[in-house]
Amino acid sequence: MTPQFPFKCRYQITQTYSQNLNNYPEGHHGAIDIVPLDDNGHVFPAPIYPIFPGSEIAIQDTDVVKGKGVRERLLMDGGLYQYLKANGCIDHEEPDGQYFLDVLYWHMLDVTDKDGTLSDDTPIGHAGNTGMVYHNGIPVPDNQKGVPPYLGLHTHLETSVYLKAKNYVGYINLGKDPQGRIDPMLVLAYKGISMLVPKRVVKQDMVTYGVMIDTPNGCQIIYATGEDQWRSWNKQDSYQLPTVNAAGATVWEHDYVLPF
Repeated sequence: MTPQFPFKCRYQITQTYSQNLNNYPEGHHGAIDIVPLDDNGHVFPAPIYPIFPGSEIAIQDTDVVKGKGVRERLLMDGGLYQYLKANGCIDHEEPDGQYFLDVLYWHMLDVTDKDGTLSDDTPIGHAGNTGMVYHNGIPVPDNQKGVPPYLGLHTHLETSVYLKAKNYVGYINLGKDPQGRIDPMLVLAYKGISMLVPKRVVKQDMVTYGVMIDTPNGCQIIYATGEDQWRSWNKQDSYQLPTVNAAGATVWEHDYVLPF
């Protein structure tokens, strides 16, 4: 799980997460604004690509402030979870929790991918100037939205962490931002984890179970010391292996039988 930038062309970031150019009540922007540029340095409605593959949970066509846009949600893997935790973006932990990354794309010209699933090689739509946008500090009138020269065109990119657990459902990090938003540049800087998908393995005795991973130092096998450790490898901040089923029972299954 490694992010990609939403534009494959030249671009300029005109407002960062911590800036407050428009005197936001939160005291900061809470997102980044990105302006796509063509080869001549001119603003244009470039295709927007999702920063991660995920699911569309909302498509907005009528909001007068946000304009047209998409909210995406994806289940974080252990690597992204640990990265965000290390960077102070996980302030609420639940043992049974599922942690999702929500990504919001605003002010779009149109939304072209509406099938509910976003893939990293298919554009969501095009950058635009719908909703409340400004040009040189002045609101762009409605009759100049969606037409050249696209005054105020930009993509407002926003990210947040959503938690689903028995005792809590909702956004976290509310102590830092009232909407729970985190800096998208931090998310875009994530480089993934340096190992392939972990596999469940068992020795020839069909009793000793473990996990096999590929690392920069070669293949490594870690054997479970008991059922508790085997079950723990199901957690989001671990290997996310299916060692526990939906009913909470231990799953003693394997992907490979070792030759020893």
